[in-house]
Amino acid sequence: MIGTMCVKSTARSAMERGYRVTLVKDATTPDNGPDSYEQMVQRYALISHNVVNTDELLCPRHPL
Repeated sequence: MIGTMCVKSTARSAMERGYRVTLVKDATTPDNGPDSYEQMVQRYALISHNVVNTDELLCPRHPL
């Protein structure tokens, strides 16, 4: 829970400052199981421009 709270707080702050934010959904996970993971991904979509997985981030053809 603490890790995802830090990610959300940092992403929100960056968006407020005008940065284009991309969050990597498989780089952090909540401790509360699969339902919490889906909720986390849904929240990430509200506070970032892009939500991708690690493969998408590392693929040079993926437009962020």
